[in-house]
Amino acid sequence: MTVVSDNSDFSKLILCYNIRSLRCHHDQLTLDSSVLKPAIIALTETWLTQNDPNNIYAIEDYDELLTENRKSQRGGGVAIYVRSNFFRNYRVIQCKYLDECLTIETTESNGSRWVISVIYRAPNAKLQKFFDGLDEHLDYLETKLPKAKIILCGDLNIDFLNVDNDNTRKLNNLLISYGLRNNVKEPTRVTPTTRSGLDYIISENFLRVRMIEETCSDHFAVTAEVFCDTFEPNVKSEFRYRNWEKLNTYDIKLRALFLLLQKIEDIDPTYSLDQKLKKFCDGIFSVLDKFCPIQSQTKYYSYRCAWDNKKIRKAMQEKNIARKRMLKSNTAKDKKTFRSCRNKLVALIRRSKKDYFSNKLGPKPSPKKFFVETSVEAQNQKQFCCRFKPDEPAFHHYR
Repeated sequence: MTVVSDNSDFSKLILCYNIRSLRCHHDQLTLDSSVLKPAIIALTETWLTQNDPNNIYAIEDYDELLTENRKSQRGGGVAIYVRSNFFRNYRVIQCKYLDECLTIETTESNGSRWVISVIYRAPNAKLQKFFDGLDEHLDYLETKLPKAKIILCGDLNIDFLNVDNDNTRKLNNLLISYGLRNNVKEPTRVTPTTRSGLDYIISENFLRVRMIEETCSDHFAVTAEVFCDTFEPNVKSEFRYRNWEKLNTYDIKLRALFLLLQKIEDIDPTYSLDQKLKKFCDGIFSVLDKFCPIQSQTKYYSYRCAWDNKKIRKAMQEKNIARKRMLKSNTAKDKKTFRSCRNKLVALIRRSKKDYFSNKLGPKPSPKKFFVETSVEAQNQKQFCCRFKPDEPAFHHYR
């Protein structure tokens, strides 16, 4: 999760997520949105059809779901949730040049205008047709909305980590020609055999991007701080340290001492006192870097919703462990275990949420009372907790 210093930063996020069936993972998305409170939720691979009513996928504190679904084929589809009362206004812009694209123009209270496009390109879609369509789409936005800031996000199924690939180079050159850049640098889809970067958040300026590993899909979710005054990375929560426990063994101490003596013997006796002291200190640090290297840790914050409890967090851990085991073994038994853990987690969330609001509002609250109480709860129930995780391979957690 993005590191934040105050509650207002939650609303500055845009969440990009390949959800792989909104119908199956709507409850998990509802929980994640209550944690992150992003201004925009951009989804790909919703797998919705023209017959699916958007109102059944409503999320509290968000306006009605905006969708662009496939008309004939199964799968695919893109969607956007917009946080209620965050923007002064917004409107949908028709996308003529890309098959699966949903674009909205938003206006903030300070007058800033943003154009947000969520795009999905199927793995078997023709690349040249996609590049031509993206070129025309960007040219249209730049011509019709010259003062708006452009954000593109979604799953393009082009691995940006494979920099030597011709398609990656073509996409980068196309984005550069419009003054745009991809802000995601880490893998967004990891399997037992592959690590690929398929999900993009593209903008003109630098955006503060974080990965969310613990998701219900095989893609990581990506968050970016968009609607804020500055785009410089926040490094205040990061600190560096040495793990001195690595020097506790006798063998390591002996080797480190021997190497340090060699460094001292190499000091030229003709050096001045300051030079000798500098060489001695350099020798000590070089030995420490070899046997006890510097590591970094980051402090991450998370918002714990009111109906969260120990049983839910334990079930989340069990689900994540089962998912990793399933990806590694790919056996029917582990798949069944993962589905069982996932269904158990969803049932716990539903039951806990129902019990919480029943105790808070009574068995049958009026819509007005429900809206007032939930709005107050969202402001008063924010509690922050933190975890520490080494930046190794930079997969960021929010639980």
